[in-house]
Amino acid sequence: MTILSDTYGRRFQKLRVSLTNQCNFNCIYCVGKEPVAGPLVQSARSGGSDSSSIGLKEYQNIITKIHQATPLKQIRFTGGEPLISPYLIGLINYCKSLGIENVGLTTNGWYLENKMKALLESGIDSINISFDGISDEYIQRMAGHSQAYKVKQTIKLAVSAGLPVKLNAVVMKGKNEAEVLPLLEFARKLNIPLRYIEYMSMGDLHHSKNRYLFTQDEILETIGTRYNFKRLERESGSTAKYWELSNGGVFGIIANYSAPFCSDCNRLRLDSRGKIYGCLSSNKGIEVKQLIDNDDKFKNALKEALGQKQTLHFTGSTLSMKYIGG
Repeated sequence: MTILSDTYGRRFQKLRVSLTNQCNFNCIYCVGKEPVAGPLVQSARSGGSDSSSIGLKEYQNIITKIHQATPLKQIRFTGGEPLISPYLIGLINYCKSLGIENVGLTTNGWYLENKMKALLESGIDSINISFDGISDEYIQRMAGHSQAYKVKQTIKLAVSAGLPVKLNAVVMKGKNEAEVLPLLEFARKLNIPLRYIEYMSMGDLHHSKNRYLFTQDEILETIGTRYNFKRLERESGSTAKYWELSNGGVFGIIANYSAPFCSDCNRLRLDSRGKIYGCLSSNKGIEVKQLIDNDDKFKNALKEALGQKQTLHFTGSTLSMKYIGG
């Protein structure tokens, strides 16, 4: 088998699959608008699919075709909010049946409690829960709701149930940088990793990087006011760099701008409409759902996606994160 790769030796080993562009949260870094005060959006909007979303069989066919063309080590299901998709558990089981060694999920956690048993039975390998603040004040600023307690309780229940949980926290200057230390302390008490994510200028906020960027150095400086830590060796292709606290606990930073990881990025994205993207900095989706029966055209689409990859710097795009998958 000839492995697809670009001139920098990068290839696709990790696939992000967006199961829906719908979500019950209104996170500023995803929808691109200031969260509006008010009750949490309760609707899962009729099963989590819009009228142009692909179906279960199409997801299976595309994932299989990608795995055959460029063997995958990891698949992560995203959204929107993937827990509102009726396809999630079936697709986890399907990917496991293909022999993909790591199958994960990124979620806002709101619907996680009702899915815990099914996720445990599926053998899911990792669950990243987005959690951008400990207090209602900061959750309101970031996600447009003020019920941080429910997500906190769900995280605790998931850890107690034995689910493999990590926390993801987007840090935005002027919004929630005051939560850097409280979030770390919360994760330490649960003995789970926390990853801070530099704000990505996507969608309507594409030109707002300078307004919101809180850099890796600023995060480390903040943590250094309370903790001592040492750098751990970075795994090739990892988006995050990790540090170990001297008194126990691990945290990571995904530094999209201040310490980009483009040079060995091995990710491909599939959106809920059957388009692939080789890079978050490209807003041009490549249609593949009609190419399942044509090996040459399908491989050419993957080569085109490889060509979207940046060589040095993440630049963002005008495409909203909820459409391309986080």
